[in-house]
Amino acid sequence: MKKNSFMNKKGSIVTILAIMSILIILTILVFIILNQKSIESKKLELTANDKEYLVNLSKKTVEQYLKKGTNYSIGNAPTQFLFDNIVLISFYFDGEILGSWSAKEGNIADSVIDATIKGLRDEKLKNMPITNNRTKISIILTIVKNETELTNRDEVYLSKTINLGLDGVRIEKNEDSAIFVPAIPIHQEWGTTKLLQNLCENSNLQKNCWQDDKIKLFKYDSISFLGAQNYVADIYRAVPLIKQETVDKDRIYKSIMLASDWQLRVQKDDGNYEYFFNPVTEYYSKENNLIRQVITAWSMIQAFNLTGNKTYLLSAERNINYILTYMKREGSLGYLEFNNISNLGSVATTLIAILELPNYKKYDEEINMFSNFLLFMQREDGSFKSYYKSNYSDDNDFYPGEALLALVELYNKTGNVKYLKAVERAFPFYSDYFAKTKHFGFIRWQISAFYEAFKILNKEEYANFVFDMADWIVDKQYDEKNAIYPDFSGGFNQNESVPTFSSGVYIEGIADAYELAKSVGDTNRAKKYGKSLNLASRFILQLQFDYNNSYYIEDAEEVIGAVRESLTSNNLRIDYTSHNILALIKIYEVYDEIKITNFEKI
Repeated sequence: MKKNSFMNKKGSIVTILAIMSILIILTILVFIILNQKSIESKKLELTANDKEYLVNLSKKTVEQYLKKGTNYSIGNAPTQFLFDNIVLISFYFDGEILGSWSAKEGNIADSVIDATIKGLRDEKLKNMPITNNRTKISIILTIVKNETELTNRDEVYLSKTINLGLDGVRIEKNEDSAIFVPAIPIHQEWGTTKLLQNLCENSNLQKNCWQDDKIKLFKYDSISFLGAQNYVADIYRAVPLIKQETVDKDRIYKSIMLASDWQLRVQKDDGNYEYFFNPVTEYYSKENNLIRQVITAWSMIQAFNLTGNKTYLLSAERNINYILTYMKREGSLGYLEFNNISNLGSVATTLIAILELPNYKKYDEEINMFSNFLLFMQREDGSFKSYYKSNYSDDNDFYPGEALLALVELYNKTGNVKYLKAVERAFPFYSDYFAKTKHFGFIRWQISAFYEAFKILNKEEYANFVFDMADWIVDKQYDEKNAIYPDFSGGFNQNESVPTFSSGVYIEGIADAYELAKSVGDTNRAKKYGKSLNLASRFILQLQFDYNNSYYIEDAEEVIGAVRESLTSNNLRIDYTSHNILALIKIYEVYDEIKITNFEKI
């Protein structure tokens, strides 16, 4: 009986122990599953320190592999990296992309190591100068997320759906796939179709394989950041993001100097500035435009006035003398003829630039003849003819405002009321025109012209006209509330496109509206326009090539200081930079009044 009792007790203990073991195992499994679900449900968010850690992890992997031939290891990955997203590593050296490699190793840290090793083992890198120049390598780290399959292969649909520079693209056929990081189309100056074609060819498929329904096509968004020498930054559309809190008066001044120095470098022996080129495709245009040439000279005069650097002034005068080689004289009239076309704007902007020269009286004859031409081109109703000796349609958006500003400046220099009378006669026509036909190009010149006229005549209707124009354009600026992406902030929404260099053009006018609002005691408008100027300074810096964002340009010195056409275009045209110099100078001059200290509110 005792034995049986003991056996029964022993069996009961074994049973209890077995049940307890099962419960412990189940508890552990539930914990693991719940923990894994917690990790999976956690949103992927990386701090600035996390990004710096991952960049340094890639650099340490490169260092150890090249020195010892072994892989770098970190053991258990920190919890913030416990995501199984695809990670891509791209290496850049001297403006050339050495390649991009992907990995998916269960956590982001190990994926960074594996993708880096794949790159180092790639045959393409064997002849690259990576071993002896490791510190000069720039690394782009891209973490793929939110991948979406694209079943609609319509070319127009895809061009609207794939956000160049932000969305990566991947194709998949059977078990093979190829992927492009978001920065590639910006670096290579590709449109959507070119991007898809290159993706296909990179996969050893036919150029237009993306049109084949049997091939799967995906787009994804990502977290992307650049690691260069002692520098880690988020990138949008391939370029490091300029944060508002990093913009200050000193940085704006340096930006003006950098841009002006670039204009010096692209000036030719005859005084003509290199009109247009693309540093990626190495395309140089044979076209030219006198208005854009002389606006560049004007920006150099303003840069001289700010900095005292006489090389800027000499550059401007050389360009003006180049412009004057196209001058035609006809009795008391003087005009410019280029490519057999004579227009109002080229004469007006040349006059503006000449009148800004310290020695402008040296050009008395040209000033008199050009001013006669402007008065001659005005009709009885106050409007201006845009072209001389041609049947081209009038341009009411650009040329008249340039002419009006030139006439006000003529009055300021000479005191001759005939120039002021011409401005007064023009006001009813162009104020009515703006009320009926709002156009972006109209804003900059008309605001400046009637701001200057208001300072002389103190007419309330001029102030109201300036405010109407400024209010209209400021409402189209991206700010903290409506910016679709952080790099849009400070740019202007022109026809729902990616913001462009034109944002700086509008700011030239808004800066004058700000001065007007101050002078008449309109505090609310002054505050609104001041914020606009502040935001715009950030956007202009976002477009400007500097030593941090030119890593993908083969000859970086060729572009440092220049302002790109837009967030997605590397095109460089002289007025892209010159207009933004003029805008930054106006911002700089009032920066102490408009600077914002609470960046959470912008």
